[in-house]
Amino acid sequence: MPQVTKCHSPALQAQFQLVQVARWGTQKLDSIRGSANLGSNENAFSCSQKQDLRNAPALSTCSQQAGVLRVALSEVQNELHSTKLLLAECLDEAKRQASEFSLQAATLAETQEALQCTKEDLQAMHVTLNATYDQLTATAAASQHWHSLLHLERRKCKPWQRKATGLRERVKELKMVLIPHLRDGFDARMRVLQYRIDDLEKGAAGREETVRKLQENVQTCRRQMRKHQMKALCTSRRLAQTIARHRSAKCALSAISCHTLDRKNGAYSSQFHAIARSLVLVGCARVSVGSVLKLVGAAFGVTVPKCMNWRTVGQVMLEGGLASQIQVTHEIATTDAVTLSSDSTSHRHVDFTSRHVALKSPDGQGHVVRLLGVDSSIDHKASTQVREWKDKLSSLNFMEKLKGVNGDHSSDQLKSFDGLTDWKLNNMYIRLGTQAASQAVQQTGHASPVPALKFPSTLPHDSDSSDPGVIQMFGMQAFEALPKDEQRCLPLIANGLEHPLLLANRDNAAMLRERSGGGPGEVPVTAAEICAVEVSGHGGVKAASLTGAIFNHKDDKKGVHDMHCQYFESIKGHGRSVTFPNTSNIHYQSYCDAAEELLTYLDEYIKLLLQIRYKKEKRNFSHMEENLFNALHDALTLTELAVLVWYAATIGHPYMYYVRGEGTKETSILDLGPLHDRLKVHIQNIVDNPDLLLAEDTYSRMATLDGSDWHIPTAVVAVQQLAKDGQLPHLCTGLIAFFHGALTVWNCLTPEFESGSACATMTATERADAWMPTTNDWNEGALGAYRVRAHQKPTLTLHQYNAEALYRHNNTDAFVSSSCTSMEHQWLMAKACEVDSSGLEAERRKLLKENMECIADERQQKEAEREAVLAKEKTRIDAISLILDNNSLDRLTRVQLDDQLAIHRCQDSSIKVKSHYKNKQEKLAAVKAAVLIVLHSHSSDQSVSVVTPPNDVMSSAPFRSCAVEPDLDLVSRQPEDDIKDEY
Repeated sequence: MPQVTKCHSPALQAQFQLVQVARWGTQKLDSIRGSANLGSNENAFSCSQKQDLRNAPALSTCSQQAGVLRVALSEVQNELHSTKLLLAECLDEAKRQASEFSLQAATLAETQEALQCTKEDLQAMHVTLNATYDQLTATAAASQHWHSLLHLERRKCKPWQRKATGLRERVKELKMVLIPHLRDGFDARMRVLQYRIDDLEKGAAGREETVRKLQENVQTCRRQMRKHQMKALCTSRRLAQTIARHRSAKCALSAISCHTLDRKNGAYSSQFHAIARSLVLVGCARVSVGSVLKLVGAAFGVTVPKCMNWRTVGQVMLEGGLASQIQVTHEIATTDAVTLSSDSTSHRHVDFTSRHVALKSPDGQGHVVRLLGVDSSIDHKASTQVREWKDKLSSLNFMEKLKGVNGDHSSDQLKSFDGLTDWKLNNMYIRLGTQAASQAVQQTGHASPVPALKFPSTLPHDSDSSDPGVIQMFGMQAFEALPKDEQRCLPLIANGLEHPLLLANRDNAAMLRERSGGGPGEVPVTAAEICAVEVSGHGGVKAASLTGAIFNHKDDKKGVHDMHCQYFESIKGHGRSVTFPNTSNIHYQSYCDAAEELLTYLDEYIKLLLQIRYKKEKRNFSHMEENLFNALHDALTLTELAVLVWYAATIGHPYMYYVRGEGTKETSILDLGPLHDRLKVHIQNIVDNPDLLLAEDTYSRMATLDGSDWHIPTAVVAVQQLAKDGQLPHLCTGLIAFFHGALTVWNCLTPEFESGSACATMTATERADAWMPTTNDWNEGALGAYRVRAHQKPTLTLHQYNAEALYRHNNTDAFVSSSCTSMEHQWLMAKACEVDSSGLEAERRKLLKENMECIADERQQKEAEREAVLAKEKTRIDAISLILDNNSLDRLTRVQLDDQLAIHRCQDSSIKVKSHYKNKQEKLAAVKAAVLIVLHSHSSDQSVSVVTPPNDVMSSAPFRSCAVEPDLDLVSRQPEDDIKDEY
């Protein structure tokens, strides 16, 4: 150890003394010094004692010397031990003081930082105060200006105040003097009048009974006189009518016999045919038309020689259909522009297509829409629709006049529009190419209908002027040589295409009810349960659909429609509709109407459901009724219904008034661009400011699209009341979300009206030529009429229905009566007989049957190929062991994970196919989830064996596996696309 030397500097010793006093205190320092002195004394004593021992005579015995030494040594050790303890305490105290000093230093640093921040805040506040002072200065100046203006206004008001003071004094004077005087005089006059009234009442009481009796006698006399006058008037009218009928009877009977009811040359006259068609159109059965005509003739005193049978009536109707086709052909030939529209539906698994053509009215007053027929199709493909259009219209040669196509926004309609556009382009190229080829071959000197083109004087030797490819090539060159405006107009065709309560069905509800009872140790959710949740409907639309199925089912034998009508007759009153909106069939805005009905009479519908329940013997709900009852008590479902009500009130009803309301018959769909722009802006305004609808003082003229009153104000009031009662907690959020989604859909449905589109750049003349109705009601109505007629007359053939529909819809009666001659009528009768005997219905059904067999054979062949693939795949899957160990699963490749998924899908077909998972991690997670389900299902009734995986798959560590037999029936029932994705 280094040697410590004592410092001899007095200044340093004094400073060290002060430090020791400050650190240890005076008393502790004295004790330390005393101990040190004591130690030094002991050392001195020890030295002196040793010296004395050396000098002293030897002790008597060695034991005495050792005892003395032990006592001295013990005392020295005790003193040293106490000194060490004191030094340890001093050292601890020094460490504590050092930690306190470090904490104080840290606190001081934090205090300095806080002071710095406070200084910066004070500077910012100083800047703010300066700005505030400037503002106060400007405000004071403005206040001084307004004070001067106020002083000026007060000076102006002083004369008026003096006048008001004078008027108040005058009013006070009138109240105190004049008014009491007038009141006293008035009271006296009233007392006099009351006395006179009392006297008159006493005198009139006796005369009242006499007057009443006289009045009754007068009324009786008047009634008798009126009765006699009416009898005389009726008698005179009957006499005049009898005389008139008697005078014209002979002439009328002879005219009827000659021109209407007589048979000439073995055929009925044209008037007789017109009467028969009219009877069929008003609903008379074709079998009964002949007997009705005989009764009509007997009523006029004419005997009809023979009764018209049902076959003749059918031929008469075919005559009307042929006449209607001639009428449409004539109108297309005499007009400048036409547009087409179509729509399709299925009836008893057979596709039917309705087609209409719109053109200018023959009299030049507006436009008319003519029905082309309702035809069956072998399929619903766009190519088939285009081919059917060509078969129906190719003979009319009207492609130059085609200006527009109207339909819905389905994919087949869009593809059909493209096909018709290509058809028109090809026809245009052929027409121009024929003209150009004729010009090039003939080399005539007169003016050509197309601009001069640089064609060779003669065609090449290896080309034929009648070759379609050559003609189309010439047509393309001729089209490119035309001016730009004509190039745009020739091929132009306008396109007028326009988490609440879960309501599961009975089976899915049972599965979800079992799941709801799970506890903390429940098994993972199975794919079947997930599928049950996904396919179960919920929300306001589902609730409205359930209500329609209960109270207005499309099947007359189901539901409680009559009970609903009887219940609401007493609530709504006589003369109002008591039928629930028809949500079972396709009808625009039917769910919005259902939402308005439900929320307007919410309590009544709940009471009606309870009545239906307690009327039953077992007093319970059916599953559908229970779902509806729960939905009407669910806040989120009521919120969705309320949003539907707001949408109908602000957008739905006003929009339909614009599109199909009164005075919109001549409105074209091409003119709806500004309406759609205004509609989308209005929806965006509601999204940005929902208080337009949700505010307590909402104003209908600001909220609705057309600025009118609410269409159904009771529904709006009901929604507002529910919101006030707190039953619609998420109305604002739902309203914004629904209107935002509606805006997205409107943008998708109206791309043809955007700026720069073909419709937006059309001129006024082009819009007039391409006139199309604003809705597709013509086609929807034609298809619906066919379904109704097919239900009423199941044996009616399709060409007979088309003849009847065309004659009715196209107003062919007026065309026949004004245009058809006797020779044309004879041609129609002969043609009708030919059509009636041609077997059109048998040919149509044969075509459908052959197409159905062809499709069945193709699908059967595909099914056989698919089963072969499944069998091969099953054989491969059977050779693979099911791995249930997570560590082993982690080492599998993607292909091996696909095999494991295939094994699990054999047991549970609700597990999704492998293509659903994007990467290996998702597949591994899906396999592990399926393994958990397998382990849980096999833990109670199957033993699990331990096998060794192949060496080429993973290490030799054991893993758990169980043999699972794949269910081929479940796999074979999967859709074909899923099978392709899986294998």
